[in-house]
Amino acid sequence: MNSKKYMLLINGQDKTDSVVSFRFQDGMGGFQNMTQRIFSMR
Repeated sequence: MNSKKYMLLINGQDKTDSVVSFRFQDGMGGFQNMTQRIFSMR
């Protein structure tokens, strides 16, 4: 999975505060949890 692609997509949705939190997540579990939370907020 390409994390940079998700970073750009999240940034495009103007969720810069979520991106900052996302960057501190470790491992795929953290990555999936953060992306699910972000996409559920849309």
